[in-house]
Amino acid sequence: MSADNGIYILELKDQARVIHAQAIDNLWWSNITRQIEDDFVPTRLVDYFSASEPLSIDDARKKAFEMEPDYEILEYGISTFKLDKTWNDIVEEAKAIAQDEIDAIRSDPDFERYKEHYQYDLEFLEDLLTA
Repeated sequence: MSADNGIYILELKDQARVIHAQAIDNLWWSNITRQIEDDFVPTRLVDYFSASEPLSIDDARKKAFEMEPDYEILEYGISTFKLDKTWNDIVEEAKAIAQDEIDAIRSDPDFERYKEHYQYDLEFLEDLLTA
């Protein structure tokens, strides 16, 4: 059985953030193109990392190693994603595409059938637009 989880550090120009997450491949999922992209999708980065506190990279690494014993199975260990952007850059990029993602979700021919499946994404994206 796959745990599909890990501890992930997002290292940016101005800060670092650390999370435990499953299905990290979602960071590359675009609701607009409905496929995995070559680069991180900003809305997914904000979704995954916004609840984590901004830290220095040293403190983020320390926190990641402190978190590790909390998980009996950690399939992907500790990984770092390094981007040459600030957190505000990512948030602004996410806001710039949020409405396009909302429109793409709502235009899905099966939207009504899977409305509950899309509820979290829609609420997150709408909140992002008003933040």
